[in-house]
Parts: sequence; C-alpha cells; structure tokens
Amino acid sequence: MKLIVVLDTNMLLLPHKQKIDIFSEIERLVPESHETVTFSSVVDELTRISKTRGEDSIAARVGLLLLKEKKSKIIETRQSVPSKVQSIHPADKGQIACVKIRPIHGAVFYTGKNTDDAIKKFALENKPAVIVCTNDRLLRNSLRKEGVRIIGVREKNRLGFI
Repeated sequence: MKLIVVLDTNMLLLPHKQKIDIFSEIERLVPESHETVTFSSVVDELTRISKTRGEDSIAARVGLLLLKEKKSKIIETRQSVPSKVQSIHPADKGQIACVKIRPIHGAVFYTGKNTDDAIKKFALENKPAVIVCTNDRLLRNSLRKEGVRIIGVREKNRLGFI
C-alpha cells in the first residue's frame, strides 16, 4: 500500500525559516513507498504570502519551488456551497471548502470550513494510509485524538513523529 504524506502550509515554510530539508526528513521517517500531496488552498496561501515582503515571502517562494521540484500532487480545493445549504444568506456562502480529489481517489468530495478541516477529513477517511505533516497545534491535537499519524518539528531542526 502506498502511503500518502499530506503537507500543511506551515510545513512548507520550514525549509527557509528553520533550514529543515522536509523532503529528506520525510524520506528518512517514511522509508515505505509514499507520495507527497498538498491542497490547492495551501498553494494559494503560499502564493499570497510570496507576494508580501520579508522572510515569510521568501519562505513561501521556497515552499512553492520545492512542491514543483519534488512533483508533489496537488489536491484540488474550491469554495462551494453544498446543495442542502443553498438557501443560506449570500454573505455566508463560500465559507465551506469542498475538496475534489482526482489524482488519488477519483471524484470524492471533502467539505469543511477551511483547509485544516479538509485535511482532517481526508486523513480520517484514508487512515491508516495517510500521514499528516503539520506544526499546527490544533490540527495535530485533533488528528492525534483520531489516531492519525503526524510528523512535526522535533529539536528545532529535525522532523519526527509526534
């Protein structure tokens, strides 16, 4: 079984910010056959950050380059409103993220309020084949309670299972 390693935004900022080669670290931690994926909303966030100034901008550009260089798959994320909530107030529309996974599992939709929610639902539905790489404390705690494997920063310059 091929494992799926999901990268969150904060993980993709680490190569520049903390000088951690996240892809080498993932290879070290996950020697089994695996592929790295991220969500298009993560790519969009990195793109927005890259257009600002400062260290975060540089870190975001490095993260985007690494995704391209390592040929990570991008899981399509788009904003939409499921049919059962079509009647909500127009100002509330667009608050629910739908994720359509084509490269991995065909036409499957994951809905959530944000990228973290979509990552959690994706991980839970594909457990135990998913490992999530994140430093987001709330997401980590939520996934840990559900038994999802998590990779995060250890010792400031290395990744490890948390």
